[in-house]
Amino acid sequence: MALARRRGSGVEVSTMVVGVLVVLVGLMLGVMVSWFREEPAPDPEPQPVAEPESLEGALATQLAAGAITRAQYVRAMEWLALREEERHPMAPLEDGLG
Repeated sequence: MALARRRGSGVEVSTMVVGVLVVLVGLMLGVMVSWFREEPAPDPEPQPVAEPESLEGALATQLAAGAITRAQYVRAMEWLALREEERHPMAPLEDGLG
């Protein structure tokens, strides 16, 4: 009987050794994965938005931001074209076609 107990305890010990080895291998794999994982790049600082230098640029910015509708944009651009024509009329072409 004493011999049977020794065999049983040997099986239990070998099972525990295998279990401990499995746990250690799992821990080692986890550490290796965390070491080789690439760190996420830090968020870049937001670039300052350039202010539009012209009224046309301001209107385009407002349209893109949804502050004005397409119809409002078209109406404002028509008004700008009329104002430009009044301030700086175009000279007719020399051949008379313009």
